[in-house]
Amino acid sequence: MRAIGMGKEVRLRTPLDESAVRDLSIGDIVHLDGKAFAIAYAFQFQRALDELKGGKPLPMDLEGSAILHFPTCFKEEGGRWRIVYFGPTTSSKFNKVTPEFIRAFKIRAIVGKGGMDDAVMAAMMEVGCAFLQAIGGCAVIYTKGVEEITNVYWQERHWTYAVVELKLRDFGPLIVTMDVKGRRLGKEERGP
Repeated sequence: MRAIGMGKEVRLRTPLDESAVRDLSIGDIVHLDGKAFAIAYAFQFQRALDELKGGKPLPMDLEGSAILHFPTCFKEEGGRWRIVYFGPTTSSKFNKVTPEFIRAFKIRAIVGKGGMDDAVMAAMMEVGCAFLQAIGGCAVIYTKGVEEITNVYWQERHWTYAVVELKLRDFGPLIVTMDVKGRRLGKEERGP
């Protein structure tokens, strides 16, 4: 048994390399650099899958990316978007759609709160994807790790429901709580 934070500390750049993700273990501390996508509503995941199945090209390239379960409040100022609020939401809300999403787009990291179910774990192990636990109540820290909003997709329903593309710099700390070896930090700490 290993205490939280007793793993290695790593800095990863997106698009994430599968071997780097497979090298992560529960308890490792991760900081992310590069492009990521804030997706915080189940219908956004489903829309991406539906468009892929329908042969319609997506406006964004999700392969190898990090998906952040972070509702994003932003506004436009002087031709640029600015984040007003940015914090993690509960990831288990997306259990149903996530396995197919991970497989379809070869997602390498999910960032959120609370972990996900066994079906998601199976997809993560297959594709090479880890769950990175964000610390609830630390929106200010995570907001500082966003250099800029580089694009906003699918705003037609309402701006708060858009998929937001972000440029991250030293985004973290994030704790690996589900790794590609099939281990969960909470489960490992509680024992069998």
